[in-house]
Amino acid sequence: MKYLKTLFKLLAWLLVLALLGLLVVWLAQGMLMYPGRPLSGGGADFATRIQAVQNRGYAAVHIEAGDPKVRLRALWSPCKDQTSPALLWMHDRGSDITDTLSVLGPMQELKFHVLALEYPGYGDAEGETTEAEVMARAAAAFSWLSSREEVAPRRVFVGGIEMGAAVALNLATRTEAAGVIAFATLPDMEDGVREKLGGLPVGFLLRDRYSVEPALAGITAPVLFVHGDADPVVPSWRIDAMAGKVSLSKVLTIAGAGRADLLSRMSKEDWADVGSFVFEGPK
Repeated sequence: MKYLKTLFKLLAWLLVLALLGLLVVWLAQGMLMYPGRPLSGGGADFATRIQAVQNRGYAAVHIEAGDPKVRLRALWSPCKDQTSPALLWMHDRGSDITDTLSVLGPMQELKFHVLALEYPGYGDAEGETTEAEVMARAAAAFSWLSSREEVAPRRVFVGGIEMGAAVALNLATRTEAAGVIAFATLPDMEDGVREKLGGLPVGFLLRDRYSVEPALAGITAPVLFVHGDADPVVPSWRIDAMAGKVSLSKVLTIAGAGRADLLSRMSKEDWADVGSFVFEGPK
């Protein structure tokens, strides 16, 4: 009898600890989902970094989004050639628009206009970081790009890396995107958070999911998945499976690349393949 009482006490304490752990995850989910978001505004560090980006010739812009209370924050990298295609770029969860130069440069060489969108709550962008707000601002940025005279008609592509790829894929179901370029796609927010928590299944606690799977069948634009075969979070077979659910798709595998070093490991030939996808379509 005494043994049973001890066992029940132990189980009760384990249950309490488990519930406390779930509570901590629920309360801290904002930091777990959006680790690149500053705790209190952009601050001096962001101002220094955004100035450094502008010194390299990129324009930090505010875009009116229809609502006078909401202004989109972005980096605008116009191509020298007029009437070129454009790319709306969404960065990963752990960075901000000052960390997008590794994409802006190569895409400019491919003769693209590029607009790198900042998420609400990131950098010095106002607003609350939620899936609904991120998607709304991405749609507004797409509309802004589509209306630019220097952008070729119906030639606005959407792209991103990690969570940004999920945003791009979901956005493609809501807009007339010319195509999607998805780097290191995060199929669901749970995949990213679970990695940080030792594999614990915490998806049911997350308010934002950015789930890609439900969107794939509704994408009519061609999709290029760029993925590293050493990605520690999303194995290549999951990317292949997602590509198989899109009517027009191609997978570009970067040998030896993981998630954090995917862009830095891409060669000129890899970027040329991206260009071929844009101008010739998937083969």
